[in-house]
Amino acid sequence: MLRGILFLSFGLIASFPHKLRAAPTYSLDPVGPLYEGVTTDLFDIASGNRVIFSTAQHPGAGVSDPRSLFGYTSGFIENTHTIFADGISPGYVEFIEWQTPSWINLSSFELRLSDDGSTLRSVLDYKLFGSKDGLNFSQLSTGVLPRNASNGYSPTQMIISDTALTGIATGLRSFRIELTRADTTGARLIELDGFGSLGAQTTPYLDRIAFNAASNSLTGRSGYQFDDEGPGLGNPASIVISSRLFSTDTPEDVFGNNNGPIEDSTFLFEGGGTVDNGDSIFGNFGETVDFLEWHTNQPLTLAGFQIGLAGEGIENGNNRGAELVRFLVEGMEVGIFDANGVNDAVTHYFNGGSVTGDDFRVEFTRSSTSGVRVKEIDAILAVPEPTALTSFVIGAVLLTIRRRRFV
Repeated sequence: MLRGILFLSFGLIASFPHKLRAAPTYSLDPVGPLYEGVTTDLFDIASGNRVIFSTAQHPGAGVSDPRSLFGYTSGFIENTHTIFADGISPGYVEFIEWQTPSWINLSSFELRLSDDGSTLRSVLDYKLFGSKDGLNFSQLSTGVLPRNASNGYSPTQMIISDTALTGIATGLRSFRIELTRADTTGARLIELDGFGSLGAQTTPYLDRIAFNAASNSLTGRSGYQFDDEGPGLGNPASIVISSRLFSTDTPEDVFGNNNGPIEDSTFLFEGGGTVDNGDSIFGNFGETVDFLEWHTNQPLTLAGFQIGLAGEGIENGNNRGAELVRFLVEGMEVGIFDANGVNDAVTHYFNGGSVTGDDFRVEFTRSSTSGVRVKEIDAILAVPEPTALTSFVIGAVLLTIRRRRFV
């Protein structure tokens, strides 16, 4: 039985599983280290792709930018490359998350990497994931990078290609790539290109950056810490909060900004409030009602929202927990639920169907006198309703079918 050992022309050896498969494949870049891939693919920044988040980028000489993996030119010393931060142990899993401007059917991809001719800046393995709804991800491709037979290192510049994706590869919009580092030096990525066709939205979609401030920066910090989430449609100047602001904390932290002065990726309301009274009505017996309001620079049609809360549990007196949570669009209540001091992300869909607006407000009552801790608020985009023309065509077709049945 063939064990599946493939000898490539440059002396590279890759061991395959017992069952042969067509992908992924590994090869040297025939053009050389300056080749950056294409700019017309589905993942390219020029196509409208937006990076959501990444693990820490290299901070030297201008700071690496994760968008450079998709054709962006940054102010980094290697301005078309993405390099992860140094100083992290081998085996650490780096990742970059992104979303395409619309839903796509992915048929293949090419990932270009370049190390320093040794384990320096190299990768042990990778995984690529995709999602229709931004919540549930399917593994599309995975592989262990082959090593050079003569010295155990990977080639200086490698192309990973996969034309036989696994899992669900149609109707996707959210993506994540994971790479296991081989060394304390951060891996160097040249380009990730995706190929296929346009797809269609078939389910509500968690858009993690729609509410984010347009001023968010993926490279706004020095050192090895996480940066912001990617910029979105929000206007940070429009954010209004109740008067109960904890110290100098910043409310934009709940919209992907990770630079807050108290806890850098959460927002805290001030303590000293009145605990929720236990019924389902806001403010009727004097309990404290905290709120956040914000505006986006274009209307969004929502099916619901996701909110990250961080209560500290019964064992800690329900400190910083939330009880009732209410969501309003254009001043109208569209969603309400009992959070019970939860320490987790809660996904809530509106019972009354989708709603469109650009002014939003979320309200909280408290589990304790301490202020609620909020980690994140994200939009869940509704599946678009058929246009009037589409509805007319569908109606005409159905009428024709009915007439034929009764002829």
